[in-house]
Amino acid sequence: RWSGQIIHRLTNFGVACPAVRLTVWFSNISFNGIRQDAETEEEAELRMSNVEKCLLPSFAAMADVDEDRVSLKVSEGPGESQEQTEDSILSGGMLNSAENDGFRVVVTIRAPGARSSWASGSLKQAMADAESFSSQMVVLIGGTPDFMTMRIDAYGDVSLIKADLEELDIPRLAKCFEPPPPPAAP
Repeated sequence: RWSGQIIHRLTNFGVACPAVRLTVWFSNISFNGIRQDAETEEEAELRMSNVEKCLLPSFAAMADVDEDRVSLKVSEGPGESQEQTEDSILSGGMLNSAENDGFRVVVTIRAPGARSSWASGSLKQAMADAESFSSQMVVLIGGTPDFMTMRIDAYGDVSLIKADLEELDIPRLAKCFEPPPPPAAP
């Protein structure tokens, strides 16, 4: 039987935040070009973070969510191994270890409410046409600043290797379990 209780603030009761994670791997692109081109390490970090800032609005628009609900991280190097799932686009065969460790964009979208299907719906729709989605991802990465500097082979194509979409729950701590605030000073 339903108790009739409506929870208006899910965070107060520690209800996990539903989310969707889209991971997209690319070929022929790396941050090494920026690191070599930059005069200082700080400049390189600034230019790499600028790539992330430029990609975020595009992925938020594709998912049809506001930018506050989206976090984006561009990574390269060793990552967690990912197996192919049903919501996966794979271009040109299985990933080898070098590609699995390669350049990837990881987008996490937190869904409002208690269901992640809202956040994943538009991404699933975009991924349904694999060829169109691949082209769209290449255009997104191609529109970033320092794109020409990031290319490994200046004459080779940048292409999408693989894209994975997974639904997950991000745990939250209930307000009642948070430590109390320190006492006010007299």
